[in-house]
Amino acid sequence: MIAAGKLRWPGLGALVCLAGLGMSAPALAAGAPMACTVPAGFFKAEPLLPRTAKALAQGGRVMIVAIGSASTQGNAAGSQELTWPGRLSAALAKRYPAAQLTVVNLGSGRLTAVTLAARLERDVLDLHPSLVILEVGTTDAVRNTDIDDFRDAVQSSIEQLQADGP
Repeated sequence: MIAAGKLRWPGLGALVCLAGLGMSAPALAAGAPMACTVPAGFFKAEPLLPRTAKALAQGGRVMIVAIGSASTQGNAAGSQELTWPGRLSAALAKRYPAAQLTVVNLGSGRLTAVTLAARLERDVLDLHPSLVILEVGTTDAVRNTDIDDFRDAVQSSIEQLQADGP
């Protein structure tokens, strides 16, 4: 999308188109289960989070803060246990029963990257979490936020978390 001579959210249209490629109408109508396969090696570049992994494995204290918009808040899920942070908590507790695990859901509908950055100091940093998961971008895309402003706000959030980290 081009607005005022500036390219905004490049690739978003392609992402939406690609998301729909594997969903044929007959498969959806027939109620056929949809496979969500992940290519081999997809996670090879992902960070390993060694301190968090070690604390989980050794029964240590692990606080995970999930901060984001409506997808994190999860009102449509029906209950806190069914939100993705709730499911993450249940999955980790099952896999690491000795860990002193807390997952805090700080989701808030219509959260933008700028408001997320402002909330970190007020709502997150004093909790001294082991891990913070940021879910942001949907509201910014819908509001056609300038991509440079979005990137700057996300970078500010990352820098705040790194400065406060262990």
